[in-house]
Amino acid sequence: MSTEHVNNMKGKRNILTQRLRIVKEGARGLQNTKFYAILIISAVLAGTLCLSPAISSLMNSVIIGSSGQISILTITAASGSATDIQAAVNWIVAHSGIGNVYIPEGTFNFVNVGESWTGARVNIPAGVNLFGAPTERDANGQVIAWKTVLVMPWDVPGNWTNTSTWFQILGNSNPNKPSRFSDIKLGGYRSIDPTSVTLHVGIEVDSVINFRIDHCALEHMCGGGIKVWGLYCNGVIDHCRIYNLYGFDELADYTKGNIGYGVQVSRAYYMDTFDPMMEVLGHYTNHTVFIEDNYFSRWRHCVASSLGAHYVFRYNVINEDSGHFSLDVHGLRDTGENRWGTRAAEFYENNLTNVNMTDLRNIFQNGGGCGVWFNNYIDSSYRSIGIALYTEDYVPSEMWHLKDFYFWSTKGAWVPSWNGNRPGFAEDRHVFADWYRPAYNVTDPQYPNVDPSWTIAGYKQYPYPHPLTLG
Repeated sequence: MSTEHVNNMKGKRNILTQRLRIVKEGARGLQNTKFYAILIISAVLAGTLCLSPAISSLMNSVIIGSSGQISILTITAASGSATDIQAAVNWIVAHSGIGNVYIPEGTFNFVNVGESWTGARVNIPAGVNLFGAPTERDANGQVIAWKTVLVMPWDVPGNWTNTSTWFQILGNSNPNKPSRFSDIKLGGYRSIDPTSVTLHVGIEVDSVINFRIDHCALEHMCGGGIKVWGLYCNGVIDHCRIYNLYGFDELADYTKGNIGYGVQVSRAYYMDTFDPMMEVLGHYTNHTVFIEDNYFSRWRHCVASSLGAHYVFRYNVINEDSGHFSLDVHGLRDTGENRWGTRAAEFYENNLTNVNMTDLRNIFQNGGGCGVWFNNYIDSSYRSIGIALYTEDYVPSEMWHLKDFYFWSTKGAWVPSWNGNRPGFAEDRHVFADWYRPAYNVTDPQYPNVDPSWTIAGYKQYPYPHPLTLG
């Protein structure tokens, strides 16, 4: 490797190091030699790029393939402030639109005291990845401590009708532009003042194919941790801690409470068709969101869905939750507002413990779609009337009402029961339960299925862990 230092070009600014290195790597099963050049912004680029103070001192690298075409760029933001992060993102966008933004190690004010905003504070186009400083992880892949921490230093206004978002990742469902958000902790103002009632959303993902949000902490993103949206938007949320320590939920009217949803998954406001059940369950479709190996605490719903969504909730821990239906699947509500129901949801191998409310609270409610629930551990702290299966069809809807949902093999001390609506279902809804089928009976030829005479013949869970987490 050779290094050439260029100083005082045109007398305006110091130019950082230019280095060239050759790396041999495999691609698509063939051994190809690619040239990787770490290029520094120099006066040569001055005609096409005007450096802002936020990024003028940053090291920027470009990976160049043997064809000579730029394939990826990397840049390190000057700090963890929203302004510096956005400047680094904009630099990637201006030079190829695909690349990595790194936030340095440290604790940073996300905005200045007194600085407010509406909408999304940092806008990230699909194809751009955002990384904090690498974290140490335990044997289960969970973060021991975060090294890049972004905090809200003052009580930025936010309520249910005007809920600002820290980060938005926006795409057009291009499969060649996935995005990743990793190794970052976001701390809301309630971490400083527990009496705050303001509401913000941590991360919104819109129409991005194969997104991944991993090894992050979202603390006191009280208006919602992560929102996933778009007709074609799929990906994985894994190894995150999504939690509140304070706040309350009003059962009858969410607007009277001050905690929202840990993860919210929706598709589109108008859908006049959906995919057949067995083309969704057990699959990773172009609109499936996998939520696995996460920790949730104290939300109105840890996960809620609607509008044609399909989500898979597996190998997660829900601990000390508010317990107002910790998991929720919305059905059809209002065709006038195009509030269509969820398409499908799958729940298995989760651990639900220590609900922190003293009154009767519930585990799960489902008002639409199809799905499965099996091998979930639930302790006796969920002193509830059980799992609520109900008709959320405010208008008749053969398409969107709850149909083909199957329950079996619950673990733990919790005693299953129904909320009273179950017996009133019409026979065509195909809602069945066998709570006492043994869990983890891997010698059963139907495992993890149940008797196909009354349930879904051929259902198989999607491979775990999700392939996107193995990179």
